[in-house]
Amino acid sequence: MNIGILFGGKSGEHEVSLVSAASVARHIDTEKHTVTLIGITKDNRWYLQPATEFERIKNDDKAVFQIVKDEANLVSVVSGGKKDAFTAGGKSLGIDIIIPALHGTYCEDGILQGLLEMADVPYVGCGVMSGSLSMDKEMTKEIWAYNGLPVVPYICMTRTELSDSRKYDQVFTDAIENLGLPLFVKPC
Repeated sequence: MNIGILFGGKSGEHEVSLVSAASVARHIDTEKHTVTLIGITKDNRWYLQPATEFERIKNDDKAVFQIVKDEANLVSVVSGGKKDAFTAGGKSLGIDIIIPALHGTYCEDGILQGLLEMADVPYVGCGVMSGSLSMDKEMTKEIWAYNGLPVVPYICMTRTELSDSRKYDQVFTDAIENLGLPLFVKPC
C-alpha cells in the first residue's frame, strides 16, 4: 500500500506538524508499505518530497521534516481522481490512503477532509463534520450538552461584544461573576 503523509500547512501550527509527521513516518513498516511525502508550505503550496527526506527522518530519531520546494515536484489534486488524485510532474503519485499529519486551521477543521472527499481518496482521522464541529468549541459544547455529556460551565464572548467599548468591561465582569477565577480563554 502506498501511504501518503501530508505535513506542514498554512496554519499557525505548521512547525508542530513537521514534528508530528516525522514521528508518524518513522513508525510505518516500510517492508509492507511505501511512503509518499507531501509537504505543504505556509503559503499553501504542496510539494512532493524527495526520498532522501524520508530516509533522513528514518535515520535520525530527533530530526523533523523540512519542506523541499522543487517546482518540478509541485503537487496537484484532481477531483474524483481516487488513487490518481495526486500528481506531480505530470505523473500520478498512486496514493492509496492519506495520513494528514497536519494541525489547526485548514487542516483539522474539516477543510482538508472535504478536499480529500472530493478527490475520493481514503484518509485516516475524523471526517468533514466532526472536524468542523470540534474546531468550534462553542458548537462542540452545545452538541455535547444536548446529548447529555458533561460540559464545564462556559460563556462565549463574541468579537462584536469585545469590539464594543460600551460592552467590553461588562463581558469580563459577567464572566468573572458567573464562572469565578481562574478563567481559561480559548478561541472558538
